[in-house]
Amino acid sequence: MMKNLTQIAAIVLFAIFSHATVAQKGAAVAPSNFQFALSAEFYSLVSPNATLSNMTDGWSEAASYDETAELKESNPVAYFNYMAKTKMLEKTKKTFKEKLDIEIKPLETLKGKISYNGSFPSEAKAKKVLKNAPGEEYYISYRVDMFKGGVGVGPAGVSLGGNFKPTTTITLTIFNAKGKELQEFEIKEKTDIVVGKTKASVGNVEIGDGMDPDVVLERTLTVYENALNELVADYLKDNKKAYK
Repeated sequence: MMKNLTQIAAIVLFAIFSHATVAQKGAAVAPSNFQFALSAEFYSLVSPNATLSNMTDGWSEAASYDETAELKESNPVAYFNYMAKTKMLEKTKKTFKEKLDIEIKPLETLKGKISYNGSFPSEAKAKKVLKNAPGEEYYISYRVDMFKGGVGVGPAGVSLGGNFKPTTTITLTIFNAKGKELQEFEIKEKTDIVVGKTKASVGNVEIGDGMDPDVVLERTLTVYENALNELVADYLKDNKKAYK
């Protein structure tokens, strides 16, 4: 009798563990922290003059234009930021749905309940999310950082410019309605793809014209897609039983 109870308990525990680790497959997850962070070098590539005077997140500017072509002409930095983050979001949601069978709900799902940075939810603490926005079956925290690498350095206050090959870090966490962490992954990928050549500068004065934002955008999305595919590969490897 004891042996049978032990076997039954083992089966139940295995079922619970299996469910906990792959429960989000086939489900919808609510974004509680979803951020794309691009280093200043991206904006320097497309900026026609001093980068610092053109730093802007692009979201408010984009709202005042009927066509993104108008925004590209008037403010290429804002245009690039807006298009890059929009396209990265679209690619992320499509990849999660098609390759992992996970639906990422609209970013505004928890709007008014948790902290937001513009259009993006930015609440990093699961306890605050559950306290202020309960009721969701699953929550997702997703952070992308694309930062500098391969930039020439000269004397103090002088940049020689150089090939910009960004390194991409993606951190993914999925937790349930009780705050239990179900999945956590972090990948860091260096690339050989040159997104662009940064301009030489002295102080805040840059030498040279900005690149076509659409060219930089296309290369940036390729770099991001490669990192995203690496994340997906790690996810599938750790959940291979669920994706047979």
